[in-house]
Amino acid sequence: MINLKYPEKLVKIILKIFLNFSFLLSIHYLSSEVKYQKVDRFERWYEVFLGNSKVGHAHTFIQEINHTIFSQTIFEFSIKRGGDLIKISTEEKTEETIDGKILGFSSKI
Repeated sequence: MINLKYPEKLVKIILKIFLNFSFLLSIHYLSSEVKYQKVDRFERWYEVFLGNSKVGHAHTFIQEINHTIFSQTIFEFSIKRGGDLIKISTEEKTEETIDGKILGFSSKI
């Protein structure tokens, strides 16, 4: 959870980092070989770096069950700011048909 004692500007910077990472993760997934081959299950782990420092990780899991695609992405990172450790975790889940029709979506921060 984000501690509200931090300035609004810092929170905006952290959320911008997260949104940029989510976008890049989506682009990477869409351009990967998985799009072009049939898979019943796909899982991939990512390291998240800010500069040269590892600040977190992301995990993507996709599975087909009864012609429905379930996907989940978890993104966790932490940074130190003014001696305090700020941890942010997000989770996105989707459920869709084989042809791409969205059946459900959820997101938690």
